[in-house]
Amino acid sequence: MDFLVSMNKVCNDHVDPRYEHITYEDMVELDKIIGRHISLEEGIQHPEYVCPRTKNRFTCERVFRIEDIRFYWYRIFVMCADFANLIPQFRELPLNDQCQLFRLNFGVLSWSIYMEFIVYSELTIGYPMGNGSYAPWNLEEIEAFLKIYNAGDTLYKPKKQAMEDYKTFVRNNMIEPIKSLELDKKELCLLKVILLFQQEEHLSDLGREISHKTNNLLFDTFWDYQSSKYPDLSFDEKLRRHSRFLLLSSKIGKQSMGEEYEIVDATQQDFDGIMKFLMSDFLYAESLNAALKLTEEEAHDFFAELVESTLKDPVSYLAKTSDGEIIGLNLSCIMKRPTQSNQEEEDQHHESVFLDNTSASKPEKVQKI
Repeated sequence: MDFLVSMNKVCNDHVDPRYEHITYEDMVELDKIIGRHISLEEGIQHPEYVCPRTKNRFTCERVFRIEDIRFYWYRIFVMCADFANLIPQFRELPLNDQCQLFRLNFGVLSWSIYMEFIVYSELTIGYPMGNGSYAPWNLEEIEAFLKIYNAGDTLYKPKKQAMEDYKTFVRNNMIEPIKSLELDKKELCLLKVILLFQQEEHLSDLGREISHKTNNLLFDTFWDYQSSKYPDLSFDEKLRRHSRFLLLSSKIGKQSMGEEYEIVDATQQDFDGIMKFLMSDFLYAESLNAALKLTEEEAHDFFAELVESTLKDPVSYLAKTSDGEIIGLNLSCIMKRPTQSNQEEEDQHHESVFLDNTSASKPEKVQKI
């Protein structure tokens, strides 16, 4: 347990000194050099290629903007990769299995990777994004946010209910259950590792063996730790707490994908590369789920859009595995189809670029690697 805490601290403190103090304007510049073309395999092995390791700041200084939440997701990936790479058992896994764990568990891990900063802080006005911005919980701030972004000729509009559901999810599925169990930082670190190694049945034989042993070790470690932490609890009380602890993975995971979809939907994110790949599966599922709840007229428009889009360029709307196996349609492509001008802009950024050493607080100059 002490190792996990020290490992977690190393992950949180792993910051590029050039990006300790960035402003919103700096972040907008950094958004231009995110490694959107980096593959999942490369991203896990070299997280710094995806996004600079900016210093996290869990404060509520200003309501978030589109650029904040977009940058947030790439930065979260880097944190998750740094965290995973510090675990010896994760490093023992074949690279394909490492990628598979990220495909299956990134959604739930991304919500919990720095939960200790969220659960035990005084969140009175919103959910901090880690860079000074926050998703508002106050009704007036939510409505002000929606007025700004609920304009223009876009396929999807920001939803007030989605913003309110976001607040409900964080409180009901994360903060309250964790507080009710009185989990300390050691137990939270253990939970994060469990969330990373779940769904072992989808790994290779070697990966399954490593993950199975790791999970057994984690479960036993939690039992032993809580037994020493609460020596006066009866066996039944310990068993109930142990079971409620393990149920946290389903509490966080059950809604996390839907909430991520709603936020992406509400802010019209320009995701590509790793984030587009990791999110496409649940965007596809959530899109179908949303379609089933539409009125007859809305459903007609939705599927007309689907048919028209796929007929124009059917190959680009196929959802595939990393091995090229076709598993269905990727409806996330329909949500935000790139225009030709946007595509040309994107092609110009197909080389990884990072800030020059000479620019720390206000980046202006970039150099190619």
